[in-house]
Amino acid sequence: MKTQLAITDPIFKEMLRDEPERALERLELEFETIEISELSKIIASLEKYDIIYQMDLTVYHQIYYRIAMYKKEKQDMMSFRHHMIKTAKTKAELSEYLNQYDVFNAKKVKQLKKAVELETKGLYEEAITAYKQLKYIPGVLWLNSTIQEIAKHATSISDLKIALMFDIQHVKKDEILLHLKQLEKKLIAQFEITEFYSLLVRVKKAGLLPKRYSEYPYSDLSLLFSAEDLFKKQEYYPAYFELKQLSKRMFHQGILTKLFDVVSKHIILPKAVFKELFRSKGYILRKNQIFMSQSIQEALYTNNTIMIEAAVGIGKSYGYLVPALLKRHASREKKAIIISTSSLVLQDQLIDKDIPNMNTVFQELYGYEPVHAIMGKGKTNFGCSQRIRKYIEQVRKEIKPAKRKNQPFTQLVKIKNYLMDFLTRSPFLDKNDVDSKIITPEIWREINADKCVCKNKCKYVFYRETLGTHNGIIVCNHQQLLAHIRNENAVVPKNIFPALDQVDSIIIDEAHKLEDAAKTIFTSSFTLRSLKEFYNHIQQFYKDKRHVIPMSHDEVVSRYFKKLHHTNLLFKEQIDILENKILSWVIPASFEEQDSKNELLLERDGGRYKLHLDSSNKHLHKMSKQLQVIQGLMENINYHEEDVPYRLRLQVSNFIDVIQRFNQHDGYISFVEKSNGEGWIFSNMRKSYSSILNQQLMSLPQPVILVSGTLRVHNSFTYMKKQLGYTKQFSQPYYLNNTFDYKRNRLAYIPKHLPSPSHRDDEYYLKITTEIIRLLHLTQGRSLILFTNFKDLEEVYSRLKFSVPYKLLKQTKHNDTEKLIHEFKLNKNACLLASGAFFEGFDVPGESLENVIVVKLPYPVLDPVLEEEIKQAGKDRMKNVLLPKMNILLNQAMGRLIRKETDKGLVSILDSRLHRQGYPATKLIVSSVKPSKIYTQYEELETEWQLLR
Repeated sequence: MKTQLAITDPIFKEMLRDEPERALERLELEFETIEISELSKIIASLEKYDIIYQMDLTVYHQIYYRIAMYKKEKQDMMSFRHHMIKTAKTKAELSEYLNQYDVFNAKKVKQLKKAVELETKGLYEEAITAYKQLKYIPGVLWLNSTIQEIAKHATSISDLKIALMFDIQHVKKDEILLHLKQLEKKLIAQFEITEFYSLLVRVKKAGLLPKRYSEYPYSDLSLLFSAEDLFKKQEYYPAYFELKQLSKRMFHQGILTKLFDVVSKHIILPKAVFKELFRSKGYILRKNQIFMSQSIQEALYTNNTIMIEAAVGIGKSYGYLVPALLKRHASREKKAIIISTSSLVLQDQLIDKDIPNMNTVFQELYGYEPVHAIMGKGKTNFGCSQRIRKYIEQVRKEIKPAKRKNQPFTQLVKIKNYLMDFLTRSPFLDKNDVDSKIITPEIWREINADKCVCKNKCKYVFYRETLGTHNGIIVCNHQQLLAHIRNENAVVPKNIFPALDQVDSIIIDEAHKLEDAAKTIFTSSFTLRSLKEFYNHIQQFYKDKRHVIPMSHDEVVSRYFKKLHHTNLLFKEQIDILENKILSWVIPASFEEQDSKNELLLERDGGRYKLHLDSSNKHLHKMSKQLQVIQGLMENINYHEEDVPYRLRLQVSNFIDVIQRFNQHDGYISFVEKSNGEGWIFSNMRKSYSSILNQQLMSLPQPVILVSGTLRVHNSFTYMKKQLGYTKQFSQPYYLNNTFDYKRNRLAYIPKHLPSPSHRDDEYYLKITTEIIRLLHLTQGRSLILFTNFKDLEEVYSRLKFSVPYKLLKQTKHNDTEKLIHEFKLNKNACLLASGAFFEGFDVPGESLENVIVVKLPYPVLDPVLEEEIKQAGKDRMKNVLLPKMNILLNQAMGRLIRKETDKGLVSILDSRLHRQGYPATKLIVSSVKPSKIYTQYEELETEWQLLR
């Protein structure tokens, strides 16, 4: 006969202690036969063990119901109600019993209701924890039952997480792996990396993590947290490029591919824009243009500096405008985009054509509002309202006496009326709005804003204010960009464009010209004339202010003003001494002879001279001291008055800087030159501009995009990287070729029989002109003839103008480049003789340009910095200095010819030195011209040209 189970049974006690599972099993089998008093003790003992959570809920319910009924019979109503609470089989019953049986204290009731609330929200794990803390066993049991049922059919993320919890609790390893795989797929599809990672951590803590998830890449999922955070903030583009960075670090491509798919639904990549242009507008898809655009987009979002050489025909402008505009439209905070170029032609193209076209595309495709673009130009490109009004009054005064004397006055009236109309018609008094036939260069010099000191009511001042707060696109030249950066870092800062923290990105097209611009902007100089003007301005400032000193500061400020006036008079004496003695300090010399540190380079009237510092140093030192006193007095006055003109404060700072550097040779070249227009000019140039470009431009927190058609020399970026301060910290440069068939569509001609340009006499010019005539007849005009100086241009033009039937156009130092290009395009057979700017930025696709003639290899014009480079390079000066600079310019010139896939043309280089044995440039030039076939005999060329045509 079976013995009735009792808590006092030694065997059961041992079983309860050592094998609680068996004890629970016996209880579930025999609970109906156990005495109530023993049953209550046994269940209470089992509730001390976690095994209780594996008990059958129905059995638990029946046990407590029996005990409750027993208590009711015994009239122990408090105990009855307490046990009835534990008979609930669902959260609904629990809620009902809590209201029906008022047994628990208010705090415990509140906690149980909180657990029910968690369960109702589907937070089962939290609910189970709450029930366990309250030692409310049935809640745990019915939730386990619910979870088990959910686990059987789990498909949603919430159900799968519940299933995983059940798997861990019941050590179901196969199900853990299955459910983790399902969760991985679903959570990654929602970019919930942190949540998935936390699940892995939880499984790992339970010691049940499958091997698959204990290894890479899952061990490194935390690397994705940053991208996830960006995604959740709806910063989709930064999230995408964060993933791109991980992709480069060889993070698991399978996971990244899935995440890329998730993010890509929220962004527009340049590839999609160009494909849509192809579909809707027939735009030619260029693989390298798309690559360029997407590389720039990545740089824009990773705040990187990137260098790209994009061959002619890639479509550079659209290549950088598309990603720049995409970022602009995606950004919550609208900041300025600065696009800097070397040529006015490209600036006009961007403002008048490329940016409006792209605005239209983005509006049509995506409904984006156009981004306003403004041209950033210097003072001399604008009129000054005040100066124009004064000039109109001056003209009016001239008209009256002309009328009285019956002299011609029609032109004066025309000028007056035109200026009055210009004053009201042009929003910023832009020089481009002026008819140069009426407003001559002489008149423009009288009315431009170069000396504008207006504080308000001037359209130029309004333009500067507009430019300084513009948050759209600013198109400018390299000099203006660098001047803006220089000014922001100046002792007395004054911005041209919006402050750099309001600039989103800087795009530099024609980046190969950046170093030349740096030479202009970062060269400190002053003229003897400017010293005199500074003296006069100080005197005028003193006269204007000495009678209006505020009474509260009368004594202090008066003393400052008197000392300023006295010091300025002493300064004028030093200016006069400098003017009188500078000629006596000059000694003739060549640069190579500059060995002594007591001598400085001097250029005058085309010759080189030295300034002997033993004679001049004492005087320059005295001037510097006086200027420092003036500077200090101006600062003191400005502190009280706040009215010292910015221009004067900037000038005195510049004078001191230049003069003091005349005593510091390391890193600088100091020189003096004589200009017909400005007189004596004192200058300091850096020996290298690499470091300042690196510090002030390349290393800006904003992304800097460098683009050009010619950045490589000898198929390497090494030279340009060195010159521009493009160091290892920046992205690896890209070279992007076009699909042009140069071998089939371009011929090259380098004749042997011409004289060397080293001796340019009458015979040389005659033979060069004769050769040019033959080439012009060959292509029926349609030619760009490029010279390295205006003297050669004039010599050839004078011999050519009566020898060919084609319209000849000639560049001069004063004519309008834009109008010259326009006229060339209008005349199909025209021939343009040009120099300088026309080596680059000249875009005439089609039959109007079929012949580019380079008369002489375009070696760089010597300046002090270049001469220093040559000196430092020693015997390698050709290879490391002169050839790279020449090659870049020559490649630009050749790039004028074939502008689209269907163009055909001829490149002629009339420099016979290339046939000289051992000539250093020959190999480089031949490499640049390839794959075009090179002809040396005109007759062969003529035959091939006819076949090509």
